[in-house]
Amino acid sequence: MKVSRRLMILNEYGMYARPAASFAKICMKMGPNTTVTVRKGEQESDGKSIMGLLLLEVDQGLTMTVTAEGPEAEQVVRALHELVNNGFHQDDYCLPVPLGQELDSPAESCS
Repeated sequence: MKVSRRLMILNEYGMYARPAASFAKICMKMGPNTTVTVRKGEQESDGKSIMGLLLLEVDQGLTMTVTAEGPEAEQVVRALHELVNNGFHQDDYCLPVPLGQELDSPAESCS
């Protein structure tokens, strides 16, 4: 199974070390037959790579496309959506995006 979803970074500081570690931790919990790829523009990273995620430089208001392949694809994309949507469980994030809905601009969520 293959599942893709665009996720907008809502927290103030974007994907810095702590959020990248939280993101990678979720990806690493999936079985060996499930892979996660994160794409921003032309750049791509393995979801399990903290350094790769940092190199994507995903700031607040920017979107990234998460693609998971394998038997746990739907579960991992849902977990990553919840993590990103909740501002990586930090206090510096904007309003959440309901599951199943996407934003076209940060202005729709962030003030």
